[in-house]
Amino acid sequence: WEDVSGARAYRVYRTRQTVSESDSPLTTNAFQFGCIGNTTRLWMTIPLSPGRYGYSVSAVGSTLVNFSGFVNYLDTFVFEQDESPLRSVLVFDASNEEGDPIKQQWDLLAPSNDPRPANQTVWPTFQGVNSTTEKQIGMSITTTWDAMMLAYNDGNWRSLTSFYHPQYCDPNGGDRNYVGRALQFWFSRFQTPFSYYQAREWSFDSSELHGTQVTLRIYVQWRAIAVWDSPWDDHGMVRVPRDDLMEVNVTFTQVANQWKVLCTRPALPNFKEMLWNVRGYFDTDTPRTLVPGVDELYDVCSCVC
Repeated sequence: WEDVSGARAYRVYRTRQTVSESDSPLTTNAFQFGCIGNTTRLWMTIPLSPGRYGYSVSAVGSTLVNFSGFVNYLDTFVFEQDESPLRSVLVFDASNEEGDPIKQQWDLLAPSNDPRPANQTVWPTFQGVNSTTEKQIGMSITTTWDAMMLAYNDGNWRSLTSFYHPQYCDPNGGDRNYVGRALQFWFSRFQTPFSYYQAREWSFDSSELHGTQVTLRIYVQWRAIAVWDSPWDDHGMVRVPRDDLMEVNVTFTQVANQWKVLCTRPALPNFKEMLWNVRGYFDTDTPRTLVPGVDELYDVCSCVC
């Protein structure tokens, strides 16, 4: 192999199992490469048993290089701080005593004939939309939601609250004033807010009171950084909603040609969930476990949500 500038040593890897003739870089995820030794330039080894094995070499050192590429759906790249990624693989046939022992040569990081789509749309998607009109409405609502999330990422509680309907009501009985106070607390207490979201399913309905109503079941995370006071210096991530699915049914309706949030189920925001994130270490009154989505602020919920 070629020398790498700044490399202190090289590590030789070998597949833990044999490689068949039909294998290719697309199937290397099924292989496990084990390090079989360190060297400065040359390496000699005896195969575990007759058969085809893949070998690769990494460089160990502090030299940094630029790398660019594409990561497909559910793929990841993990880089070591002091070791280069495995890239070139030579497949040797240890049972072949005649001819060229190198049977295959792979480039693990090169573009390949991956059967998965080259790109995928994650936002917006329109599961449950059945007509062109419904899709146009959905596009308008996603534009509104994007603007809401920009307000959240900016930590602007007034702007975010303005997207809620004047008659907004959540399953706990919280109204728009409740939303504003909850967001004001959240942005005052935590730093660097950011959000994740993905459309899951749409449904369209109407009512005599509010006209067209569109409910979007959305995966959403409102996250922020908790910076605690001294002497603990224990920083961390906080989020709402607190349930495992992190899915919220958000119902929109129009007010003066603008889409407003009429209801969220479970409640988003939920003030109790937000307060739960700031329980003290010595706070023995606040339960360590939380019932997500519930706030006992009101004894009776009068809204239809």
